[in-house]
Order: sequence, then C-alpha cells, then structure tokens
Amino acid sequence: MVAVSPATGRVLVGIEGGKPGSGLWWSDDRGAHWHVALGLGKASGVTALAFSPSQPNVVYAGADWLTARGLASGFLVSSDGGTSWRAAKWRQSVDVFQASAAIEELVVDPSSPDTVYADTRGVLRRTLNAGKTWARIGAALPLAITGVRGAIGVAYPLDQQLVTDAAGALYYATTRARGPRQIYRSTNGGASWQPTATGLPAASSGSRMLELASDVSGPPGNVYAAAGKRGVYVTRNAGSTWSRILRAWALNIGVGPAGVFVVAVPRSGHGGFYRRGSSGPWTRLSQPPPIDGFVLDPTNSSRLYGWSFDADASTQRYCAKLYGSRDGGVTWTSIGHALPLVREHCGSYY
Repeated sequence: MVAVSPATGRVLVGIEGGKPGSGLWWSDDRGAHWHVALGLGKASGVTALAFSPSQPNVVYAGADWLTARGLASGFLVSSDGGTSWRAAKWRQSVDVFQASAAIEELVVDPSSPDTVYADTRGVLRRTLNAGKTWARIGAALPLAITGVRGAIGVAYPLDQQLVTDAAGALYYATTRARGPRQIYRSTNGGASWQPTATGLPAASSGSRMLELASDVSGPPGNVYAAAGKRGVYVTRNAGSTWSRILRAWALNIGVGPAGVFVVAVPRSGHGGFYRRGSSGPWTRLSQPPPIDGFVLDPTNSSRLYGWSFDADASTQRYCAKLYGSRDGGVTWTSIGHALPLVREHCGSYY
C-alpha cells in the first residue's frame, strides 16, 4: 500500500507481515532512503493509507496486529505527514477468512479532514471526528468481496471500490454484473445512496469488479472506472451517464492533474501502460514492470509509484517490490531495496 502527500510528495509505504512497529515507512527523497514511522505500537501491518486533500499533514492508516486473542485491526492517525502515529477508536477482532474488521480502503472528504470513510469488504463506516466515533453507513448496499491481502510485503492492492469527487460526493462500486446498480452515489455522506451506472454495459464472467478513480482537484462529477475486459469508462455528469474512452482490458486506473493513467492486460497487442490528458488521444507507453497497482504524485505530474507482491505458499517465500517513474510512466526503476522486508524476502531475483 502506497500513498503520496499532496503537499510535499512524501511517499508512505505500508508493509504487512513484519515485526510489530515496523509496518509503515516514509521517504522524502523518492525512495533513496527510508525511515520507519513512530508510534505504531504492536501494529505489524498496514492495510490502507489516505492523506487529507485539504490538510495534507493529516494522514490516516488502517493497521492490523496479533493479540493474545487473535488477529485485530485498528485505525491510526498522523498529524505530521506520517512521521509519527497514534491509535484512534476502531480496534476489533478479525475473522481470518473474511477479514470482517480489517480496514481495506480509506477515503477522506476533500474539504473536511476529520471526515473519513472506511471500507471493510463492502461494509462502509464513517467518522466525522477523525476516528473518535464511527457509524455504519450504506447498510442497504450490496456487499462485495474484494482482493485478498498477502501475508508479507507491501499490502496486496484491493480493488478501489470507494472514491469521492471534488464536491465530496461518494461513489461505490458493487459486484453486480449489469444495470445501474453496478455503481451507487451518495451526496449526503453515505446517509442515502442512488444507483448511478447508466450506460455501463453488462460484465462478462470474471470481470465484475470495477476500480474507480477521481481527481479531487478536478471538476465535480468526474469519475472514471476501470471495468476489466469492458475497458475504461468515464462519467462527467455525476453518474447520470457513462461512456467508454478506452478499449483495453483495464486492471488499474489513476487520475490526477496530469491526466488519466491505465494499466491494461497484455492481450491481443493492447496491453501496457496508457496515458492521456483530460481529453484527446491516448498514448501507449512502454510496457511497465509487472505491477499490481500504482499511485500518482500529486505534486509532480511526471512522477508515479508502482508496486507488486509475489507469494509462493509452497516455499513460504514472499517478495514485495516497489518501483518509481520520473517520466510519466515511460520508464521505471526499482526504489524499494532499502526497505527491510524487501531486502529480506526478495533475495537475488529482485
């Protein structure tokens, strides 16, 4: 799990499966040197990260750790950009198979740094006071089973199921295969939701999960969806209609001031990394390394970070890899060598 500060470009990396207190690292020089965050306590892994767009020194993290009674999860808060952390209210036991209390995704309201949304396998919760209290929202929404996190390494990327646009409206992607209920929208902080996927075609087998993306500095109502084999879709009217803008087997998507970036499956000559501005043609860049997900640097339109996680259960070998691009995704270099778990587990093949 990787997040980048919208003010300074600081990179935060969440790592799972390490020693307690070593699950979160930060770098101010684009990965040349890494520092372990302070105040993590017994947290052995970080499952979600999110900076506040309006107050970038405020950062939130979902974490998990082992206790005498089993696996637990928690919610951490930083007010210094991720250097040090404190625990807020959340800690719960976790069902190992369903991860029912593990925070898998965090979204911060673009104008209110204390308003945070947490996604736990499609169960949505909201805090209005930076984690002091939580309330369940979206109880009527269909649940969705997202990715499975790895045991060791950079947290395995989950499908980006929940986003907010520039106006603070929420968009939630379900696993429904067809119809307007593939995506829901809320304009009142999750108190009520309306189906809003008109124009999004039916999904074929194995491609139901959508990954959403939006740029909170962009126009309100602009949201993108990577829809697997169906391609990439956009709505510019807050979900009233969706239209396809790229025919490719889309896996991951990111949106920022520099435009839209998409990772597509290498299939029928259409795989690779794509980029385009707010409009106009797509540019197909050179094939990136095998990345599971990526983020954009909000402070530099040419800088991106990607990560991957490889696991071999038969040998209990796990390898987390971290990459950086300084030219908008054209070329990539490894930047995670200094991270302890990467050094220890990736061996000679990294």
